[in-house]
Amino acid sequence: MKITAVVVTSNRLEMLKKCLPSVLSQTRPVDEIIVINNCSTDGTEGWLKEFSAGHDIVKVTNLPTNLGGAGGFEKGVEMAVEQGADYVWIMDDDTFPTPTALIELLKPLEADPKAGFAGSRVEWTDGSLNKMNIPIFRREHYLSKIIDTITEVTLCDGTSFVSLLVPRRVVLEVGLPVGEFFIWHDDVEYTGRIVRAGYKGLYAPQSIVVHATASNIGSSIINAPVSSKHRFYYQIRNQMATKRMKTNALFARVSAWLRLRRFKRAIAKRADYQQEFLEEVINGYKDGKHFNPKVKFVKVK
Repeated sequence: MKITAVVVTSNRLEMLKKCLPSVLSQTRPVDEIIVINNCSTDGTEGWLKEFSAGHDIVKVTNLPTNLGGAGGFEKGVEMAVEQGADYVWIMDDDTFPTPTALIELLKPLEADPKAGFAGSRVEWTDGSLNKMNIPIFRREHYLSKIIDTITEVTLCDGTSFVSLLVPRRVVLEVGLPVGEFFIWHDDVEYTGRIVRAGYKGLYAPQSIVVHATASNIGSSIINAPVSSKHRFYYQIRNQMATKRMKTNALFARVSAWLRLRRFKRAIAKRADYQQEFLEEVINGYKDGKHFNPKVKFVKVK
């Protein structure tokens, strides 16, 4: 059985230097690591060349242009399956898996043939849950807000690409992550697509990884730095596409219009850069009306 980890990186060399050794230190060793370098300019390419020379299982693809996290994951998952992976372990470059993270994801997937993916418990650097990576739980768990008390493998409807294990057969059936999303919502769409295909989504809290985000305040547009304003363009645009892919165009537009209203109210509470954020979400809404990305499938011989 071959397990391939896919790590997407872009200009976060110091994080990558912690991520890859963590992946290599698993109690159930990975068989291959595919690193997708999204056109980094901070010395990542040179460091990866040296690092991979000392680790035969590390395979590096240096992209000439930045395809975003979504494009990187689409490329990496495709390569993993084409090269014979039975399971693909997806993560960002600022993800640090604990030594048993992989084996605890693998156990429930091997035990249930209807399991379509398993996601880790994602913690911040202080050991608390990372607010950026809360799984989408089935109704009873969402309403009771008991995620921090869950200790057993639990059904979920979606989770993030910060430590996600997917079987080969599932990728072949449902396709690849949507690379055209560039950033944001690619993980929600992909895991949701797997569940809609009739598979079980699993949250495996015994599998623990640390996601070293700069802060642990979630993705609120009220507190977001102006350098991240473009992310909210992708959020509303990609959400419209996701809704359209699983329902219809009218529902997608109404849902996005309601989200646009919420964004406007939230932006009004900002102390600065209101106009800059407002332009991003309005443009995202406008472009989302016509944004219709296609799911690509792996072609295997």
